[in-house]
Amino acid sequence: MRYRTPYLLFVAATTSTLLDLIPSEFVSKTYFDHQVCIDTVQRYLDWNANSTSSPKPPLEDIFVRDHNGVLQTQKGNFVLKVPACNILCGNARINWYEDRGPRIMTWIIPITLMLSNIELSPLDKRRFYTLIQALGDPADVLWSFVQHLMVGTELYDFSWSLLSRHHRAVEVDLADPLHVRVVGTVLFALHDLLGPDFTGFHQLEEIFHYLDPGIEEIFAHWCDAALQLSDGRTDERLRSMFAILLYVVQLLSAFVFDIGGGSANPPG
Repeated sequence: MRYRTPYLLFVAATTSTLLDLIPSEFVSKTYFDHQVCIDTVQRYLDWNANSTSSPKPPLEDIFVRDHNGVLQTQKGNFVLKVPACNILCGNARINWYEDRGPRIMTWIIPITLMLSNIELSPLDKRRFYTLIQALGDPADVLWSFVQHLMVGTELYDFSWSLLSRHHRAVEVDLADPLHVRVVGTVLFALHDLLGPDFTGFHQLEEIFHYLDPGIEEIFAHWCDAALQLSDGRTDERLRSMFAILLYVVQLLSAFVFDIGGGSANPPG
């Protein structure tokens, strides 16, 4: 606290000084709103440039300088210091935006509908908990999907290695890439089935040698299991692409007037 207290005292003193110098008509009495803040700052700049009254706070006390030492007072690129921002734009109190309806329709609902396309059928109703997790920690969820795809690729290479090193008498052409996919699909499912109990590929290698796919009768069961696993997995790429396209179009309609014909102040 010994480092933070002088800064808070400095901010309080600066705020008090600015309150004495900035006319009350520019002092915000509501919560922060981006567009209202821009309009207020522009009106204050116009007043500051045209008014002859004194004293007036120097612009150096209100705006931040860029790396070239130029005050950032250009419209659309205002950068205010914290005390001035609290006075002109209102403090950062949490409150509803006036356009909360369009914001929800533009951002929240489309994203929720996109996430509902995630196919997690084995989880049944519990997949909605996964959607909540995806909204709360999207980076972790995306990383989990990427890691899942990486494990599938590694298992395909592992299956190819197992079949190429198979030294028993074989009745099946194990060099056929289709047969490699059959073995890889089953081993991938076993990997998911083991879950936290999975300790390494040696477990799958033991299962591979126990259920020898080189024997034609046993390999028929491998094929049947792979077909059932593939049939139970949905591949809705087209639906996902259309959902993403719909989301992009909705965003464009919210921000591009020529497409959506909406408000000039886009939500969010």
